Amino acid sequence: RKNKIPFNPCTRAAYDYGASYIVRLNDDTEISTEEWITKGVTTLLSYDPPNVGVVGPTCHEGNTSILTHDMVHRTHLDIFPDYYPDMFDNWYIDDWITRVYGPLRTKKLEDWVVVHHINTHGTRYAVNTSQQRNLDLAVKQGGELIKAYVTKKRMFNEVLGSDLVTSVSGPMGIHHDEKTSSETLEEEGVLNAPSAQ
Repeated sequence: RKNKIPFNPCTRAAYDYGASYIVRLNDDTEISTEEWITKGVTTLLSYDPPNVGVVGPTCHEGNTSILTHDMVHRTHLDIFPDYYPDMFDNWYIDDWITRVYGPLRTKKLEDWVVVHHINTHGTRYAVNTSQQRNLDLAVKQGGELIKAYVTKKRMFNEVLGSDLVTSVSGPMGIHHDEKTSSETLEEEGVLNAPSAQ
């Protein structure tokens, strides 16, 4: 669609390539602090369950009350069909991700700072303010998807006792990763490697 920012296909490509964490920045954004990846990952891991939530930097330009840049774990794309709801072309994606996880799973980090050079290129798309009417419903629907994911994850952990189970057979296997630890190790060349003699 005209004026639609292509964040969804870009973040889906990162997911498909196997990225564990996905950061959405703009091409006119400068990261001005060090160790921001560690800070973001540490925060995401602190959520319960881990990695279900969003974190973002402090940005003093533009709308400072929302996350104008964000970082999530790949779990985000296990929960949602797209990184941002497809109904939004450009505006309101920031509002949505700031609100959808709720206050306990959303954090703006004071020690991760970015500078958004908003006057360098100007606005390169036409803003569709009519899409604001979809925001509350999109947040509500997203919250329901998060709740369903967390409920399923907690039930699964109560049965199995751990996030660290490497494989599950039988009917419960459909709720676990398709690959077994042996298959993963084989792919990485750990199993069936030639022995040193």
